[in-house]
Amino acid sequence: LRFCLKMNLRVHGLILALVVSVTFANERVGSTESRVEQTLQHLRPAKLSRRSETEQASLIDAKTKKANVAKENTIWRCLPNGEEMNARDVIAPNVSVGFYILNLGQETSAGVGIGSGVFFADFLLYLRQRDRPLNRWMLGDPMDQLAFSNAKNIMKITTFGAGTWRVTGTFFFSPDLTWFPFDKQNLEIALEQLESPLRTWRFVPDYNLNGLSPSVNFPGWQSSLRVSDTATNAQCEVRSGTKVYPGASRDDMASDSNVTFSSFKYSLRVQRPVWQSFLTHFLPPAIMLAPTQYSFFLDPLTVDAMTPLSMCSGALVSLVLFHSGIARTLPPMDYLTAFDKYILSIYVCDFAALCFSIAVIVCFRVDRDAAKEREKLRDRLLARAERDEDDELDV
Repeated sequence: LRFCLKMNLRVHGLILALVVSVTFANERVGSTESRVEQTLQHLRPAKLSRRSETEQASLIDAKTKKANVAKENTIWRCLPNGEEMNARDVIAPNVSVGFYILNLGQETSAGVGIGSGVFFADFLLYLRQRDRPLNRWMLGDPMDQLAFSNAKNIMKITTFGAGTWRVTGTFFFSPDLTWFPFDKQNLEIALEQLESPLRTWRFVPDYNLNGLSPSVNFPGWQSSLRVSDTATNAQCEVRSGTKVYPGASRDDMASDSNVTFSSFKYSLRVQRPVWQSFLTHFLPPAIMLAPTQYSFFLDPLTVDAMTPLSMCSGALVSLVLFHSGIARTLPPMDYLTAFDKYILSIYVCDFAALCFSIAVIVCFRVDRDAAKEREKLRDRLLARAERDEDDELDV
């Protein structure tokens, strides 16, 4: 135990020394950069040095406005996957399709957020052939033959223009919480043709129409919507496929036959912020465990034996309450997440400290009882020796 404590102190000392050295190095770099900046200011032409602060502020405001306008005029398109076709080459049975996300949100009705496997989406749906809007299909509205297979509730579908519809609803997806709270999720929207078979209707993704609006606000996941902070591509992918249904859904087919329809999937990849997840999920249990580790440094001869026991039991209660609060934000799962494994190790450390404190209390009580028995035995022997001595004197 002493060896483990010494190694623990040495490791923490090395980490502290490394942090201090990095801090001092950053300060040196900052001071060097400030000196270089001062030198460059002295070397600048006199005309630039005489520029008023008002002009400089106006230039900064103009650059900021220009950057904001450029950002608003930018479309974050999905990553190409090689299935795209030239818009003018899309002829029957091919139909080019595009999803342009306008708004995203988390399903909070159950109180578990995106971990419930449901998300909200508001987007524009484009259908085109020969680079022209597809307004009619078989003497009807094309949307009458389409369906969103993973939709929980389609709230509204409105015509937004020629061959364009605005769709609002909530959609199911399969959350993968193996690395929670550092998890990455794929939010999918699946579109299927349910009346025209594959030979008469085939979805083809259009690179220019599939993307994400820069004005989308997705709290908690905003930073992961793009490939990078300077990229113009969103973390979305599109792919076309097929879906097979029993032939009984059609009048001209037998019940033992199958019919194949075209399908299209829009997938948006999002990730939780790493540092925020660390500060809100991993750091608090470590702080709760710290007092229990401090109890190993207490001298049981000078400190009340119940003090370490109180520290360990209090930390255990705090951990249980914290864990139960996090567990309420997750759906039932048949596997352990990264947070579950971490909190389980914290439980083991705290329970070990609790058992150690109980063992110390038991051992000291046993020793104390044994000392009392030895003291009683000594008193009896001394009393017997005194009686024997008195008897000898009487004789």
